[in-house]
Amino acid sequence: MAEQNTTPQFPSATNLPQAITGAVTRQQHKDIPVTIHYLDSLNQKLHPEVTIWGAFGAPLMIPWRTIPGYLLYNIRNFQRTFLLNSTSITLIYTKQLAAPVMVYHEDETGQLLVPPVFIRGDLNRHYQIQPLEQYLTQFIGADQGTQGTFSQTVQQLHFHYQLNHEQQPFAFGSDNALKMRVAKTAYQAPDLTAKLDWQLPANSTWQIFKTVKQADNHAVWFNLGGNLWVDSLNTQLVNLTVTPATVPSTHPRPLSLTTAFKTSRVDQQPRQAKIKASPYFPISQWTQPYGQIVEQRLKNGTLVSCKQILTLDNGSEWAQLDQGYYVEIKYLDFLD
Repeated sequence: MAEQNTTPQFPSATNLPQAITGAVTRQQHKDIPVTIHYLDSLNQKLHPEVTIWGAFGAPLMIPWRTIPGYLLYNIRNFQRTFLLNSTSITLIYTKQLAAPVMVYHEDETGQLLVPPVFIRGDLNRHYQIQPLEQYLTQFIGADQGTQGTFSQTVQQLHFHYQLNHEQQPFAFGSDNALKMRVAKTAYQAPDLTAKLDWQLPANSTWQIFKTVKQADNHAVWFNLGGNLWVDSLNTQLVNLTVTPATVPSTHPRPLSLTTAFKTSRVDQQPRQAKIKASPYFPISQWTQPYGQIVEQRLKNGTLVSCKQILTLDNGSEWAQLDQGYYVEIKYLDFLD
C-alpha cells in the first residue's frame, strides 16, 4: 500500500476564510458600543443608561441629559471618539437647589393685590403659574409670560390686573419706613441666595415699598426701592410723613446723601432714550435714587431726554430726565 502523506495542509493567507482576515477584523470594529451612565454623587441612577454605537475613531457625541434638581459636575472616562478599550462613560450630577420665582400680582397702578408669592421647585424643572382666581376676569397679562423653567437666579414675574371700583389692593399697614439698627446686608431679592456685596449704613432710614412674609419660615422682607431688599432682623419700623412730590426746579440740587449711597461717577452728556417697560406696567419715576416715587409713570415707548447719568457706589445706575426726576438705567433704550 502506498504510504500517505499525513502532513497537515494549511491554507495560504490568500485562502483564509473571510471571517478571520484582517479586512473583516476591521469590519467587526465598525460598531463599537459605549454605554452612558447618569449617576448622582452616591452612584445612584438618575436616568436610564443609553448605549450608542460608532466606528473606531469616529466622533463620539455624548447624549447629554438635563435632570431637574441636578447639575452636571464631573465626567468619568470622557472620550471624544470611539475607542476599542473604552466601553462606558459616566456622567456625575450633584443636587442643586433652584432659586425661587417671585410673582407679583398688581393692579394697573402697580399696587399689590396680595403679598408676593414665592414659587419653588427643582432646578431646570418647568413651571406654569395661574392668575389669581378671585381676579381671573380682571387679568390682562404678565410681563414675562406665565410659564418658564426654574434656574439658578431669582426670577421676578409681574401679573397685571385691571380692577373695578369695588376691588381694593392689598394694604401693608401704617408703617412706611425702616430704620437700620446696625449695618445691614442688602439683597437683590427676598432670598438669602441673592446677597449683594454691600451693606446699608447703620441708623439709615429707608422708605418701604413692598413687604413680604414667606410662608415656609415666616421670615419678613422689605423692599426699599428697585431690586433692593433687606430682612427684618435688627431693623425698626417707623412712620414717616410722605409729602407730595413737587417738580424739581430747573437747576436741581445735588443728589441727597439720604439715599445712603455716594455718587461714584457722573456722566453729564445729554442723551435721548426710549422707555423700555412692560406694555401693562409703566415704570416709576423717583425724586432721587431710592427716594420717593412720584405719581406720574412712564409708559413703554415714551421718548425721554436724559440730562445726566449717575452711578452710585452700590453699582446701580440712574438717569436724571429733563423734568428732574430719576429712572433706573435698565428701563432705558438709548437712541444715540
